[in-house]
Amino acid sequence: MDIVKIDKFDQYLNCRKNQIFSYLATKNLPVDLLLYNAYENSDDVYQNVFEKRIHRYLYLEKTLPEADLNLLGVSTFMYPTSSFDIVDELLPRLIDSHQVVFLYGAAWYLDYKQNTYHKIEIVHSIPAFAYQEKPEGRTYTIFDDVFDGVQRGQEFMHYDISHKVMKEYIENQGTEGGVNVLAKDRMTIFDFSTLKEKEAKEAFQAKYANWLDNFNDDFAVYSKIPQLLQDESIIQSFADAEAFHEIVFHLLSTLVGSRNHFLRFIQYTNPSSELIPVLQETVAAIEAVRFVANKFRFSGKLDVKRITDKANAAKAKETEFLELLNKHKYASVFA
Repeated sequence: MDIVKIDKFDQYLNCRKNQIFSYLATKNLPVDLLLYNAYENSDDVYQNVFEKRIHRYLYLEKTLPEADLNLLGVSTFMYPTSSFDIVDELLPRLIDSHQVVFLYGAAWYLDYKQNTYHKIEIVHSIPAFAYQEKPEGRTYTIFDDVFDGVQRGQEFMHYDISHKVMKEYIENQGTEGGVNVLAKDRMTIFDFSTLKEKEAKEAFQAKYANWLDNFNDDFAVYSKIPQLLQDESIIQSFADAEAFHEIVFHLLSTLVGSRNHFLRFIQYTNPSSELIPVLQETVAAIEAVRFVANKFRFSGKLDVKRITDKANAAKAKETEFLELLNKHKYASVFA
């Protein structure tokens, strides 16, 4: 099973959502419609990532509630994982019926995932799609990110998990992580028997219109960033300077990822929209802020004027884009 990873650099979607988006794309579904609300309020990102000091992959982004999957004609079915015996009995039967089964467990036990193996007790999602009965015991085949010290998760690859590792993974859910898509203690499969592709665009147009009517942002976060980077008391409130810089990086990466995913939505619904180049420039402006902040992270020297100028430029581009979005309302997005 070849799955092309949609969010290659893990800048926005959490592990489960990235897997679901990527898997549904193999079914030739218009998955980019699911990104109609990916343009996140910047203060919400700031409050959840910086103030709560959580990494990007724990940010509870707004995309992919189950109701939105239903609009694509995708139904979800869940099975309990309260004990590994249940999983071990049911999982092969589901796979035999040609299902890809999504599970949650503890990344601590996944020995192929070197960024978390015996390092971080965090909840992680894996999709299982095959199994093999071997003399030494059953193994399961899953797809997941590459994190081998060389490649940083840019593609999905296949891994075989031993019966022992799967048992440890399921029985220890992990102590860190926010899961807001489907159920953490369930195996999840998807049914495509009621696809409504023709109606999907109209349904998501209504969802998008409602989202835009209720969206606002003053982009004050870009005025805060230069101040944060200069405030020794804030930096010292973290475990160390690296912890501070890492959270700033995750804050800016979440904003970059949010805007990039909303760009996918517009490119799908209206490839000739005048919004596209403006949003591309907005992404580049935020990336420029991240670059200067990262330079400070590794050099220890902050160019105050440069970070201020870059942050002001990002705020101006965000403001320009949102004004243009509101000016044209729905016509410039849905061709």
